[in-house]
Amino acid sequence: MKNSIPKGDTNGLAAALKALSVLDPQELNARWKALYGSDPPDRLRRPLMIQALADRLQEQALGGLKPATRRLLRSVAGDAETRRPTAVE
Repeated sequence: MKNSIPKGDTNGLAAALKALSVLDPQELNARWKALYGSDPPDRLRRPLMIQALADRLQEQALGGLKPATRRLLRSVAGDAETRRPTAVE
């Protein structure tokens, strides 16, 4: 199984997503390590692991968040940490 999906390869994405549901726990762990570069979190249940892996595969094939969206999320997270009110425009 490939570790990544080329941008725009929707056929490869569909096949990779379908394959996730039949992987055994060791294969899921290996897939996690390949996609995230670390071991999966302890006690991560199978359905959530599959969902997180699917999200990462979709991000690779279809692209991630726009830079402006990432900045907004970082700003909101920073406001939440300092308990400042968040201005919504």
